[in-house]
Amino acid sequence: MPDVTSRDAGCVEPPGNDDTTRAGAAVAHDQAMELTRASEALRRTVDRLAAQQTLPAFMHEVLVEAMRFLRSRDGGIYVHEPAGDTIFRRAVIAEGAQAEVLAQLSDRLPSSRAPRWSLLRASHETIVIRMDFEAEDWWPGAAAWHRARGNKTLLMVPMLLGDQLMGYFDLAVQRPPEEISATELELVKVLAQQAALARHMSALAKQAKQTGRATELAKANEALRSSLDMLVGNPELSKFLHQVLVCAMRQLRCADGGIFIYDPASETLQLTEAILGNDGSGRVDDARPFEGVFPTSEVPVWARVLATREVILSDLEVHEHIRAPGVMEWHRRRGNRIVVVSPMLLGDRPVGYLGLGVRRTASEITAAQVELVKALTQQATLALHITRLAEQAKDTAIAREQEAAARQQAAELARANAVLRGTLDRLASEEAPDGFLAHVLSEIVRQSGAYTGHLFLYEAENSTLILHSAVRGGVSTRGPLPDDPAIFRGPISPEITFQYLFATRRLTWLPVDELHDWRRLETLEWHRRMGHLATAGLALFAGKQPVGALGLEFRTSTPLTTTRAELVQALATQAALALELMRLGKSERSAAVADERNALAREIHDTLAQSLALIVMQLADAETKLGPAWMVAGKSLDIVRDLAVESLASARQSVGLLRPNAGLALPQVIRAVVEDVGRHVAWTVDFRIEGNAFFVDERVVAELAGIAREALTNAAKHSRATRVRVELAFLESRTVRLVVSDNGVGFDPDRVRRDAYGLVGMQERAARIGAALTFVTESGAATEIVAAWTA
Repeated sequence: MPDVTSRDAGCVEPPGNDDTTRAGAAVAHDQAMELTRASEALRRTVDRLAAQQTLPAFMHEVLVEAMRFLRSRDGGIYVHEPAGDTIFRRAVIAEGAQAEVLAQLSDRLPSSRAPRWSLLRASHETIVIRMDFEAEDWWPGAAAWHRARGNKTLLMVPMLLGDQLMGYFDLAVQRPPEEISATELELVKVLAQQAALARHMSALAKQAKQTGRATELAKANEALRSSLDMLVGNPELSKFLHQVLVCAMRQLRCADGGIFIYDPASETLQLTEAILGNDGSGRVDDARPFEGVFPTSEVPVWARVLATREVILSDLEVHEHIRAPGVMEWHRRRGNRIVVVSPMLLGDRPVGYLGLGVRRTASEITAAQVELVKALTQQATLALHITRLAEQAKDTAIAREQEAAARQQAAELARANAVLRGTLDRLASEEAPDGFLAHVLSEIVRQSGAYTGHLFLYEAENSTLILHSAVRGGVSTRGPLPDDPAIFRGPISPEITFQYLFATRRLTWLPVDELHDWRRLETLEWHRRMGHLATAGLALFAGKQPVGALGLEFRTSTPLTTTRAELVQALATQAALALELMRLGKSERSAAVADERNALAREIHDTLAQSLALIVMQLADAETKLGPAWMVAGKSLDIVRDLAVESLASARQSVGLLRPNAGLALPQVIRAVVEDVGRHVAWTVDFRIEGNAFFVDERVVAELAGIAREALTNAAKHSRATRVRVELAFLESRTVRLVVSDNGVGFDPDRVRRDAYGLVGMQERAARIGAALTFVTESGAATEIVAAWTA
């Protein structure tokens, strides 16, 4: 038997979550890389915005970044000239394109002739066009040109400056629309906004030469570059949002700012990132008015965000939009005069806002500053969106892994059910239980991946374990394997290890190196010689009664999975069922044999033994009546009598051997003895049973029945009694007390003859079962014989 014990959890290990964790981490890593790639694209455009000397050169660089991110070969930037309401090409990239087609796109066109410009102007949203549009929907020849190029999708991304449509990006992609991710669309949208901002700042730069505002533009460029550097260097969302907030507050020279995120499920807003009291004093003002979750109904400015989708400059003197409890008092205490609210827009859907408390009036804040805050807010929105996409992708990956694990577990359970059905079919059809036990052990070894397996039967009579069968390499043997340890070749006393198994009743796992701790050193050298790294064991029970034990030896140190361990336990339960069926079958066979023996014993007793007893009694009566005449044939008659007595003794001995009272309860056996003896004597018998009967071993039943029979026989022979009382009592101390008493003439115990074998036999019977035997009698008085046996 392998030496096994428990690690509390046994060999049952939870299904590994490592694969799911790794998959989630991989997805998170991929999304972080996508965030970094998008951030680098934005940073490059800002760097070029600062480095390029001309607006067309910058437009070209922005277009390059957008096409690189979309993996596009063809694209252009078209701007709107409000003065003449015309559309003209600002930048175009068409790898190996036909010059005559591009030439058509270089002229200024009235906006009314620019396809879908009216849709852009009305919606301010990206238009996604499949390449199955009709030719009249586009410039002549454009549709055929795109199809020839292999383009499947055309994107028209608006260049927005506030509510002003300044143009659009025209990007052709060789993928269908459903393969273009929301992240890609958001980034291109931000790049288009960068282009719009650049065009606006270019116009401001011309004015700056006259107004001296070039320094302000340089600061705006630096703010954008600084925030993007932070996003690339540390893509953690909270830190990037903090950096965006720092840049926005620096541009407006304010001390208070926060980013509020909207939860559409609960329709609430919550402060996610905040800088409060940043006035250089080092003092942070009380932030309690902004703590917790706010229903949107308590933040009226949110209604304006939903209505306008534009930056809001709310004058605190006219505070109808700032009514959250305590907020107005807080701003007044801080000296703020206006609150700047910049919506975080994902497409046309607000997901929150960036709020700034400013100690200046609205007239002191320039349009460039507002646009810069808007650009920074859009960067924060992009980072938030990409992070959420990463979380969704991670959750999706985990869900897929969990689904795959569930499918795998279902498949394992199906295989386990098939194995169990197969073994049950084998149990139903197997004529020899030994063959079924060997089959189940082989199946357990195969399903668990064990190197060898051993099945032990429990002998309740002497509390030992006997090896029944062993399996290695798919081959089973009755008894031990050739190289099994010597301890497996005889009865095994269930010491610490087996006692633990019987107590826990679960499959337990133990590395071989830890056998020292469990005092099973006699098998340690065998385990090491055979290359075993771990063992597992399980006690087998039929109800509450142990019937055997299972031992498995492994050449691996990895514990069994939950599914495999449960399958092993289910198969072991079938083995326990087979053992119980063996016991019941043996019991039934024994009962059948006992019935035959009892029938034969009754036949002998009722015929031969009774006849011999009558012969003996008649000879005794004849000797009394004949007196001296007996002596005439005394020698012959003595021989006849002796033969009859000896034959009667032999008959009774045969009856005793044939009828060991197996399967009968003690009260039934004693009653049968009383009735049997009573048929041959003319007396009255009073038989009583007292107390609650409990199980008494068959050996004890046989000896107590023998004492009762001898006592009754002696009374019939010698007492001249007319009444006999037999009492069988079951006491609470689990003691059985048998009393046989009569109203006869009694005897003198001190003058008992040497041939009084009946009394000697009763004493011997009592001694064999450890019972106390007492005689209470005297000459001329009644006799009482008491036998007391304690379980």
